Amino acid sequence: MKLKFLAFLLLILFLAPILAQEEKKVTFDEAVSIALENNNLLASAKNQIEKAKGAKLEAFSYRFPKLDLSLSYSRTDNPVYVFMGKLTQEQFSMMDFAIDHLNNPSPLTNYQGRISFALPIYTGGKIASYNRASNFGLKVSENKFKEAKESVIEGVTNAFYGALLASQAVKVYEEAVATAREHERQISLMHKEDLVLDSDLLRMKVYLKDVEQELLSKKVDYEIAKSYLSYAMGVDYQAVPDGDLTTSYQIVNSDLETLIKIGEAQRGELLAMENLLNQAKEGVKIKRADYFPQIGFGASYERDYTKEGDFGKNWMVGIEVKIPIFDAGQRKGALIQAKSDELSAESYLADLRLKTDLEIKESYLKLKASEEKIKVSESQLEQAKENQRIVSKRYEEGLANITELLDADITVTATALSRSKAYFDALSQKAKLAKSVGGASFVN
Repeated sequence: MKLKFLAFLLLILFLAPILAQEEKKVTFDEAVSIALENNNLLASAKNQIEKAKGAKLEAFSYRFPKLDLSLSYSRTDNPVYVFMGKLTQEQFSMMDFAIDHLNNPSPLTNYQGRISFALPIYTGGKIASYNRASNFGLKVSENKFKEAKESVIEGVTNAFYGALLASQAVKVYEEAVATAREHERQISLMHKEDLVLDSDLLRMKVYLKDVEQELLSKKVDYEIAKSYLSYAMGVDYQAVPDGDLTTSYQIVNSDLETLIKIGEAQRGELLAMENLLNQAKEGVKIKRADYFPQIGFGASYERDYTKEGDFGKNWMVGIEVKIPIFDAGQRKGALIQAKSDELSAESYLADLRLKTDLEIKESYLKLKASEEKIKVSESQLEQAKENQRIVSKRYEEGLANITELLDADITVTATALSRSKAYFDALSQKAKLAKSVGGASFVN
């Protein structure tokens, strides 16, 4: 007994820094709002949306001409480059045909400015597929963010009501301790009058110590639960849940078939996978486009300056047709990979649909079971308290023994805890159901 009590004291000392933290009461809505602002995984998912927007902008740019300005400086005595440089500068003369000048030219300085223009004319549908793929990619990121948001809400819900459950357990054991102390007082008075045995008083004292230690354990659990809530919210203070389990729950009236249809149409993970499949299909089209000719238009205007400031100018326009003939299987290999990605996405989507239906059904049935437990536990608690009152009175009159009295006390404690757990299970399953169907607004 002493070792057990010492272990609890050591645990309290270990948790002293947690207990010393600043505490702040938060409602459920406040906890969710704060968590959505502070969650790192949610921030990461939001950044992926920005990345997808960048990819969409990049794909959109392929539809337009590309205009570049390039400036360069060079100085060389390479015969070939000197020869070409004088031509482009329009500085070539008859003297430059001299063999000595051709083989050993003087260094030439060139300042070049060029404007180039490029426009894709035909790409086999590649540009259109890139744009569609980028649109699907953005939808993938947005729906993954939606799924991440629902996961955060589910996590905060479990942490918030888990802390409330721990708080309720403390209250239950505080009542149990108060009841045990009152019974000990009554039995002590009866013992002085030689109305009860020594063993009755000793058993009650032992029971009182047990519930006192259990109360200490529940208080530690409550502190830990508050720390988990703070972690789920992403805050550095000790969050204290402000609410009540019994008044927080509202019965779900939606039927299972309706919820499954909503989940298939609204769940973020499912929508993300559908868009990922569409993106993979566009990927196949992009790889197939490599089998078609690529046609592009190009133009440029150039000026080449000497250091004295004189310059020569030239321009060029042209159309390029690139026809793929042989690449040793490069295009075929790329197409096989793209088709494999498409088939994998199809299989994963089919499995995810089944998984979603199963999760919705599981959460719904467990939720309904928890709702029934709530109804049963309410009446059980009333009956247990009435039985406790009767047995306590009978014990005072010598019509019940200490075992019956302790059993009545234990039953009240266990029933009260079971009632709180039923409410928590219902709230937890409702949060899981909300995540499975794509949001709490669809569960009513």
